[in-house]
Amino acid sequence: MKQILTLLALAEWAVAPPNMLGAPDVCLGSAGYSWCAATQSCERQWEVPCRDNFADCRACLAKQAQGVNLACPSVCDSLYLHEALGPDPCARRPAPPCPSLEPADGCTVTPAPIDECGYPTGCPVMHCGRELPCGGASGPECMAPFQCVHKLGTASPGVCKSPCPLQRDANGNCIEPGCGVWYDGCNTCHVSPDQGMVVCTEMACLRAGEAECRDEAPGRKGEVCYRFCEDGSEAPVRRPCAAGLVCVAPAAVGFDACGERQSRCASVPGH
Repeated sequence: MKQILTLLALAEWAVAPPNMLGAPDVCLGSAGYSWCAATQSCERQWEVPCRDNFADCRACLAKQAQGVNLACPSVCDSLYLHEALGPDPCARRPAPPCPSLEPADGCTVTPAPIDECGYPTGCPVMHCGRELPCGGASGPECMAPFQCVHKLGTASPGVCKSPCPLQRDANGNCIEPGCGVWYDGCNTCHVSPDQGMVVCTEMACLRAGEAECRDEAPGRKGEVCYRFCEDGSEAPVRRPCAAGLVCVAPAAVGFDACGERQSRCASVPGH
């Protein structure tokens, strides 16, 4: 039974070899696989063109003519069929400038995409999980569903964090659902009832404090429950009304909810 399981395992590897990153020692040589640094995976050199094995189309076709069982890029076919005297389709070209990626626990690397000739067309990308560094000039990306949260703009390094139920403040904190007045550790923000807009003061802080919801206590009858002045003439208000009361908007229509257009707590109709 053990021999049968071993044969089945080898057969499975032979059909679908592991596409291991940075692990050339895992290729199953008995099945014809060898490590290809260009694709960063195990390949059969007669099935998949590997940039390690040739410099350009002419060099690859010359090896085939010498009896080497080697796959050449499909773009080399025209050179072989028509003996074209023009530029070699796979002539060497410079690789894109890519930052070096240092291995990190909890991160995976997606190799650079390559064209038909095996030349890289982009850079490798490192994906990291929660609370690991990300972004910046050459930092890794976050693995889904984590998001790269920046505090000093997207050009600065950030940290991978779980998505927020609604949205984040300027310091990367998740704004609590249902909160109307949010403190981000530096500035006080007014959150629209549908959580779609956040307007904050613009104070400069050397160090951010703890973020928190600063909604006021439930309003009594006649007290303001919602106010937002677009010109900042009055402090924003958004708070629930006491039991048995609802927040009622006046009939006046305007661009904001300020002055006579602010909402107040009132009795529930019919009660």
